[in-house]
Amino acid sequence: MDDTPTENGCRPLSVEAPAKLNLALAVGPRRDDGYHPLATLFQTISLCDRLLVEPAGALGLRVTGPEAAGVPPGEANLVWRAARLFFERFGRPGLPQPQVTVEKRIPAGAGLAGGSSDAAALLRALARWHGGVSRRELAALAAELGSDVPFLLDGGTALGFGRGERLEPVPPLPEMAVVVAKPPASLSTADVYRAFDELRPQAADPAARPEWRAVEAAARAGEPERLWPACFNDLETPAARLCPEIRPLLEALAAAPSRRASGMTGSGTAVWAVMADGAEAEALAAALRGRGYWTWCGRLRARVGEPAPARGTAHARAGGAAPAPGAARGAATAPDTEGCA
Repeated sequence: MDDTPTENGCRPLSVEAPAKLNLALAVGPRRDDGYHPLATLFQTISLCDRLLVEPAGALGLRVTGPEAAGVPPGEANLVWRAARLFFERFGRPGLPQPQVTVEKRIPAGAGLAGGSSDAAALLRALARWHGGVSRRELAALAAELGSDVPFLLDGGTALGFGRGERLEPVPPLPEMAVVVAKPPASLSTADVYRAFDELRPQAADPAARPEWRAVEAAARAGEPERLWPACFNDLETPAARLCPEIRPLLEALAAAPSRRASGMTGSGTAVWAVMADGAEAEALAAALRGRGYWTWCGRLRARVGEPAPARGTAHARAGGAAPAPGAARGAATAPDTEGCA
């Protein structure tokens, strides 16, 4: 297939969906609505899923790639919900339904927001087809889908407040090397927050805490050397209690000579380290992979790319069905050869 427009004027689009890290995460007490107020520093990285979005007569979703096992292909998938919500809000006569192929490289249940990023990528593609949806309207719709989705419309570096959906851009961080690793186990976000509530029932307002203020000031000033030692994650301790394998991984990252900052992302179980030396980052990733952990090595990513005309669909159709349960899940290579373009 070439990339010429279809009769309705919509081209097949290729869209990248990058993973995110929480470089800092402060959590407040549980609210009456069940949510916890957050203050966080978001950062996208060059690890990406990729979506092929083709015009079709009916909505369809196919999931392929090395991390496809266990990802729901139908209505339970956030991509499907994003498509439905977009058409409820912005649908018009002649606008085709999308046939979406998601090539999964971001592991699920890791705190890397792969599902949220896939949904944000689809929203960007549908907005390109529609041509009349403002960024503000798209962000409001994204917030209805999940707390991380609004940030992943643009990515880069940003402060997040509320549930994470209220965003304030800050100067981009240097595109330094980063290692991400995770144990085989995944954790339920709800379980991690429940453990947090048990450990810290009187948690303070996150945005008012001195440790968060240090992060925020360094981020707003665009001073990474002041930021790195201030990074923290309030969910790290409760997550490590539920999944003890997180702790030795964090210790291995913290011991790396060129490590500038490290921690857990989101509610886990993935951990990360920003490194000053790219070769050392690759060696660390290889060593952790040799110990049986899922690992990836790439870079911090300053911005999400815009949807681009798909030059063909062979990569999607060659992907085959999702691996069967229990099939081997390939670890990411180092250096990053499977990330964003």
